Amino acid sequence: MSASDLDEDIGYGYDAGMNDRIPKPVDPQVLYRTLLKWLP
Repeated sequence: MSASDLDEDIGYGYDAGMNDRIPKPVDPQVLYRTLLKWLP
């Protein structure tokens, strides 16, 4: 998880093993859908 949503920083997150991103302000529905996508 990262607080940065800058385009140039997103690649660093994926390189470090990040699976997805949710931009701020966090929409609870987007958070829920994203969690369902990645939780088994």
